Amino acid sequence: GFYKVSPISRVEVRRAGNGLSIDISGQIAAPRPFYAVPLGADRFAVQGNAAVTHFAMDAGGHANRLDIEVNGHDALDAPRIDKAEAARIEAALAARLAMQKPYPGSEKALQLLLSDPAGGAGMSVDLARIRVQQKASREAYLARLGPVQSYTFAGVNKFGNDVYKVEHAHGMETVTLVVERDGTLLSAFRHR
Repeated sequence: GFYKVSPISRVEVRRAGNGLSIDISGQIAAPRPFYAVPLGADRFAVQGNAAVTHFAMDAGGHANRLDIEVNGHDALDAPRIDKAEAARIEAALAARLAMQKPYPGSEKALQLLLSDPAGGAGMSVDLARIRVQQKASREAYLARLGPVQSYTFAGVNKFGNDVYKVEHAHGMETVTLVVERDGTLLSAFRHR
């Protein structure tokens, strides 16, 4: 079946041999389908990964939610949707890729990220939690790059993320981000 992650991201689960093929569109963290083997009637271990997929079942025994845990932490909780809704999500991602325009509030969200705030105001709960966990490594990374000199919107990548090129005093980095309709910074990835 299909499960909704966001307005431009869905999960498609299919039977494959003794397990499941799980394909997540519009997610940079899952660039290709993965295979999961059964651990029980509604739990599956993702091969080559520390992830476990669990299906919440309704009273009739049908899956109505998909949960994925990675290293014991909730990574995804997605409600089941029908094929028509999955097609609308795919169409929305395709339209976003064709338009190549940033999310509304994208530049403001980038500025928030680049200011490296101590708190999580303006960010999703998950992003704020991850930033706390990565504080020491992030601060060392940013110290090597030095202050921000300029940034440029570079387009929308195949996952639907806004991509910015950020010039620092001592090097360039690429920042990809997803912004909610209310301007909340949902997720961000930084790399050189």
